[in-house]
Amino acid sequence: MNDITPAGSSAARHFSQDLILFILPAAVLGFLALAMFFDFLGAQSSEIAKLINEIEIQCKADFWSSVGKAAALDPSVTGNVSCGHYLPKIALFFVLLAVWSVIANVMTLKLFHSVQPPRLRFAIAAAVVVALPAILLVKYLTVIPPSLTWVSNFPIFVLLIVAQTGLFAAFFAWRFFRHPDRQIGPWLLLTLFLGSIVAFVGLSLLFAYYPANLFNYIGTTNTLVLYLLLAYAFVGGLFYFGRATGIPFSGLLLLWVLALNSWGINDNHTVRARQIPAPAIKGEQQFLSWLNARRDRAAFANHDYPVYIVASASGGTYAAMRTAYFLDVLQQKCPAFAHHIFAISSVSGGGLGALAFAAQRQSLEPQALAACAAIEAAGTPADYKETPILDAFFSQDLVSTIVGAGLFPDMLQRILPFSVAAFDRSEAFRKAIGENWRSALRSTAERRPSVMRRLRPSPTDKCSQWRFFSRCEISAYWDPAGDIPMLIFNATEVDSGSPVVLSNLDAIYYANSLAARNSPNFQNRSIYVIDAASLSARFPIALPAGFINDVGGSTRIRLVDGAYFDGSGLSTAQAVKLAIDGIAAAQNLRVKVRIIFLGEKVPSIYDALAISTGAGMTMTTIEAPRGAELSAHIKALLQSRDQRSAETLRQAFRIDPTLLGFQWDPSFGQQNATPCSNIPLAWYLAPCTQRVLKDRLRNAVQENADALEVLRQELSPQ
Repeated sequence: MNDITPAGSSAARHFSQDLILFILPAAVLGFLALAMFFDFLGAQSSEIAKLINEIEIQCKADFWSSVGKAAALDPSVTGNVSCGHYLPKIALFFVLLAVWSVIANVMTLKLFHSVQPPRLRFAIAAAVVVALPAILLVKYLTVIPPSLTWVSNFPIFVLLIVAQTGLFAAFFAWRFFRHPDRQIGPWLLLTLFLGSIVAFVGLSLLFAYYPANLFNYIGTTNTLVLYLLLAYAFVGGLFYFGRATGIPFSGLLLLWVLALNSWGINDNHTVRARQIPAPAIKGEQQFLSWLNARRDRAAFANHDYPVYIVASASGGTYAAMRTAYFLDVLQQKCPAFAHHIFAISSVSGGGLGALAFAAQRQSLEPQALAACAAIEAAGTPADYKETPILDAFFSQDLVSTIVGAGLFPDMLQRILPFSVAAFDRSEAFRKAIGENWRSALRSTAERRPSVMRRLRPSPTDKCSQWRFFSRCEISAYWDPAGDIPMLIFNATEVDSGSPVVLSNLDAIYYANSLAARNSPNFQNRSIYVIDAASLSARFPIALPAGFINDVGGSTRIRLVDGAYFDGSGLSTAQAVKLAIDGIAAAQNLRVKVRIIFLGEKVPSIYDALAISTGAGMTMTTIEAPRGAELSAHIKALLQSRDQRSAETLRQAFRIDPTLLGFQWDPSFGQQNATPCSNIPLAWYLAPCTQRVLKDRLRNAVQENADALEVLRQELSPQ
């Protein structure tokens, strides 16, 4: 009896240790599942699934065309997707999947070496190996339902993953059951453990100091799989050697990371700010000097001079494209439009779109202030000319940059007891935007040189067309005689929850808004324009909160996405309009200040209540969607944020009858149940989704013909 008890106690101890070991694969695979299916990250993975589907369509079309069995695919069907361009990424994906199979099998068998019988131990290892590709496939198939009706629609990508995973599983089974008692040596685990550390640190340094678009060469999915296999090898080594030595390495590492991040010792999310001389033009003179420099003011001698304040709503890359393309359409319709915009109040992705529009005005040849073009009749195709700079810029992938920088250099930063600015994932984001813009300029200059300004890159002009995105400061880009408006980026302060204005616009223009309390003063300090846009777009998970030091009398201010307070941009725009109206009244100026809202048609809760009441319904009759308990709170937070913006817009239209709204319908293009119909808030858009956006843009131009007519009449005083 005494001999049995220790054995039973030992078996129970081994069982409890093995049970704890399940935390490792559960955590790694749970991280992948979270990235694939959770709200914001799930939207990104859905877009990537659409892109993979387009690649497969293009590759199959190229193959059948090369053997003479089918005609070549029309390039308009797949946009900028090229099979040859993506083949290296596809090959890398299958290589990484093979490496995962090896590492997961070896590490799991060694960690669970005490599990008996051997068949159970192998079953655990096989389940871990198969789980990663299974999660990827489930996500892909939920977005792209398979079709087995014709060879051109046959899911080759799915079959290749299943075949490779099955072959590796068969090989491991043959090796294991041929010698079930053969033990994996600790040296192999030590090699994998040390190799994962070297690879992780090396890739982090490479990603931090190499041009940010390195992530694009790897791809988002490949970056995620690469991180997971390195993480499994590293943490698995910590578990194994911790159990072998009795030292809880994994627990100590966790405590170390929590302590560093709790005390903020290694925080690296500070935005650079520098001291500058006081601006020569400030206060009321900003508007007065801008108004006096208007080249067409004489034409409005007998009319009120139109002054526009644009409010651009939030929404990730979706909003950035919506803002940039809407402004570009208005500029094409009315060449004098930009000349009459005093300021653009933008939020989050809308700020990136406003910056893209401003940078494009800096890059293209100036236009004559001609009269507006005729407005199309309802139902006719919208006359919209393609814009090569914007098209090339928005075709670039940004989510791979954010994911790669967040999983590698920024993750390494969490372990270091000191801060490294180059490891900040928001730094990679701003670098990638600058590189994407320069790439768009180069491609446009090669294909359509006639539209570009006759300027060459200058190392001294930090706001030239080639450096506008990356090196232009918020204190230097604005010329009162030019056509680039004041750029207002709205952010939210973390510690007070109040709105914050990031702009060279003097504070007197928004003194009557809540933003006047905590907004930094840029009269003696300056930051890069792209940093201001980035601070306004610090969406949860994607980008971290950012700090500005020693600005406006505050030692440190911490900022996140402006949509936390107001996603419409109207709060600041209304304050600016009120201030200009006051200046005009005091100076007896003949101006007509109008706010133009760019956004999406999102009904407020009051609209929904009115509809349900009119239909004899109550809110309780609406079926509530199901979801996890934790995600319900997050979803409520995000939905209430959207409702605040929708209500701000509703009240703005009620208070200000002169407000013009250029909004597009998010339901347009969803009549057909295609993978690209549902466009999420995203920092990455698949090419097919971009085409849906263009369709919505053309539809919005037609739907907003009345607002366009108002602009046409105002900008044509004769």
